[in-house]
Amino acid sequence: MIKHLKRSDIDTTRWNDSIKKSINGSIYAMSWYLDHSCASWEAIVMENYEAVLPLPIFMKFGIPMIITPLTVQQLDIYSSTQLSEAQSLEMINAIPKRLKRIHIASQNQIFSALPFGDKPKNRKQKINLILPLNKNYEVLKSAYSNSHLKGIKRAQKENFVLQYSTKARECVDFFKSNVGASISLPNSYFVQTEKIINAALKHKSGQILQVVSPTHGIMAMSFVGSYKNRIYDLLSSSSPLGKKKRAMFFLIDQIIQEYSNRDMILDFEGSSIAGIANFYKGFGATEVPYYIFDRWRGDLLARFTRMLYQIKQ
Repeated sequence: MIKHLKRSDIDTTRWNDSIKKSINGSIYAMSWYLDHSCASWEAIVMENYEAVLPLPIFMKFGIPMIITPLTVQQLDIYSSTQLSEAQSLEMINAIPKRLKRIHIASQNQIFSALPFGDKPKNRKQKINLILPLNKNYEVLKSAYSNSHLKGIKRAQKENFVLQYSTKARECVDFFKSNVGASISLPNSYFVQTEKIINAALKHKSGQILQVVSPTHGIMAMSFVGSYKNRIYDLLSSSSPLGKKKRAMFFLIDQIIQEYSNRDMILDFEGSSIAGIANFYKGFGATEVPYYIFDRWRGDLLARFTRMLYQIKQ
């Protein structure tokens, strides 16, 4: 049996237990993460939470839509067993018709079969960057680029200290002041991110790291999420002086040292900005594609809403 549930009808304990047991469980799908990523969310649930599909809801022109939040890289159908194609299709076919658009980022190709109007000619591919840490540190370090090795050597001369913090607001403000001007993000992103960091700290699913100079103070900060066997680099930034002194090289290298020789994956979340992507690749990260599936229903209201949306863009 497959059901559609509003947030108020979702059993949070059973939901989170389902994500934890799933073979593809992700920090993005935990109830507390979703609660702070969007105004509301709903779900498609199979049987006794044996498989679940989160549906983040946003309102555009008074019309509800499914849109992957800015704070979420990917979503999926989560299950403890490999679902058949028919089962997966049954779940996405259960998405309520009142939701006129679905915009979802996922590795799961099943979303190509979304029953929303005409199939798009092209699907947008994006790249995630990950680094398996199941080797000893020296082996992992041997995959660093020469420029990264030089950057780390330079950072080590600064007598940097890696510290832990519990100040979510400080982490977000540091990012906002050092990166915010160069990228276009709404204020709601920073509000949501601060809430996510506080929730992650509360659930012991993340930590704030900062690189501190004895003479110049905080040079770089990073909020690192952790869930199952994956570490997520969710929010990282350096001050102008921190960039010059290679503080972020030092921070990432320290993470790799700490988690090396474990069955863990460092998830850099990728980037469409070439310079940032190359920075992650310099640590030996490999590319993993995922896709943006963006579909509208074919009814009159959906078509009218889509026209308004395109005009406003």
